[in-house]
Amino acid sequence: MATALAAVRMDYLMPTASEAPHMEVMIVSSVSGDNPLGVRGAGEAGLPAVAAAVASAIETAIGCGLVIDSTPIRPTSVWELAHASSGEGSARSGEVPG
Repeated sequence: MATALAAVRMDYLMPTASEAPHMEVMIVSSVSGDNPLGVRGAGEAGLPAVAAAVASAIETAIGCGLVIDSTPIRPTSVWELAHASSGEGSARSGEVPG
């Protein structure tokens, strides 16, 4: 059984900016096709980053030069891309056999 290093919250050190990984921030404008003004609701602002974060996590976890450049990210897509990037195949993101 694991024991907590910080027994109480007063002992827990909150991470600060110096512990955060380096991030490259890019502003990408995308217009919504759901309304005539092309605007998005306040809750939609963070949604586009989720797929990129998941793709980045998969790339990091698998390694071997894997690059995920499209969605949806299916298990078969990841499998094919991993084999292609390790030299065992020649599939690209959009060419995953169904």
